[in-house]
Amino acid sequence: MKDEVLMLHRISKQKSIILNNARSVDNEWVIKRRALICCILLFILFMVSCMVLYFMDHSETENYYAHIYQNGNLIKTIDLSAVSQDYTFTVTSDEDAFNIIEIHDKKIHIIDSNCPDSVCIHMGYHNNSIPITCLPNRLLITVTSQPDAENTENDIDIIVY
Repeated sequence: MKDEVLMLHRISKQKSIILNNARSVDNEWVIKRRALICCILLFILFMVSCMVLYFMDHSETENYYAHIYQNGNLIKTIDLSAVSQDYTFTVTSDEDAFNIIEIHDKKIHIIDSNCPDSVCIHMGYHNNSIPITCLPNRLLITVTSQPDAENTENDIDIIVY
C-alpha cells in the first residue's frame, strides 16, 4: 500500500511537471505572439509617420520665395514656384567672395563657393523654412511663403505652452 501511494504520488508529480511545462510553452508562445504583434504595430506606425513627413515636406500647395541676403541686405527675391527652367547665378561681394547658386526643381542650393569650410555647399536643396547660410561670405538664403521679405520678421515661428 505504501508503495502504491508512493508510486501514485510520483505519477501525480510527473503529471504536474508535464502540465507546468506545457503551460510554460503556451505562455512562451503567447509572449512571442504579443511581441510580434507589437513589432508589427510599431513598424506600421513608423511607416505612417515617414509617409506623413514625406508628404508634408513635398507639399506644393504654397508658393515659396527665396530671399537672398548679403551683409544683411536683401539683394534678390526669387519665386521658386514660378521657376520653369533650372538656372544658376553668382553672388559676389566686395572681398572677392563668391557663391554660385542653383535653382533646380523649384528648390535652391549653393553649388560652389570660395569659403574655407564649404558648409553652405553641403546644406543641400531647400524649399522649406531651413535657411542656407554661408557665414564666411556673409550670405543668407531664407525660403518663406511670403513674397516680401519684410513681413517675415513679424510671423510667429513657434508657440510654446
